[in-house]
Amino acid sequence: ILGFEWSAIPAISLLRAIRNVSFVLSIHSLERQRSNLTDGLSRYIEETELGGLREARLVLCQDASTADVARRCVPECADRIELMSPMTMIQDFRFMLDPGEVKKRFQIGPTDPTLLFVGDLSEGYGPDLVMKAMPELLRKNKQLRCIFIGDGDLLWPLRVQSRYQLLDYAVRLAGHLDG
Repeated sequence: ILGFEWSAIPAISLLRAIRNVSFVLSIHSLERQRSNLTDGLSRYIEETELGGLREARLVLCQDASTADVARRCVPECADRIELMSPMTMIQDFRFMLDPGEVKKRFQIGPTDPTLLFVGDLSEGYGPDLVMKAMPELLRKNKQLRCIFIGDGDLLWPLRVQSRYQLLDYAVRLAGHLDG
C-alpha cells in the first residue's frame, strides 16, 4: 500500500490516512471473540478491527454472531454490515474423525500441534507468508507441524522454500486432496 511495509505504519494510522479511499472489510471473526483482550497485541488487533469497522464503506460478515458483536462495538457501522452466506459447504465435511488418525496420514504425531492451511496456493491467499513464518513458529514450539492442502502456482516454490529452509521435517505439502 503506497509503497509502505505494513510493519512500518500502525494499521489504525493507515486507516485514518485513507479516509477518502473507499474499501470493503471482510471479517470472519473479531479479536474479542477469539481472545480475552488481556495482552497488548490482542488490544492492538482489536483497535485495528474497530477502526476498520468505522471506516469501511461496506462490512462483509461471514458469521451472524460476528455481525452482532460488530453492531454492539461500533453501532455506526450497523447499516453497512452485510451477512454473507458460508463460503464452504460445511455439510460436505465429516466431523466424527479422530485427529490422531488424520495426522498419522501426514506422518505427524497425534499430540503434535498442527497448523493447517487449506486453499489456493497462490500469493493472494498467503501460503508463502505462512511458510516464511515457520522458522519463528518452530523456535517457539519445536513440535509444531504445518500441512498445506491445495494447489496453485506456489506449490513448487513452497516445496523449494521448505527444502531451502530445512523445514521438510515440519512441513507437509499435500497438494490437492478430494473428500
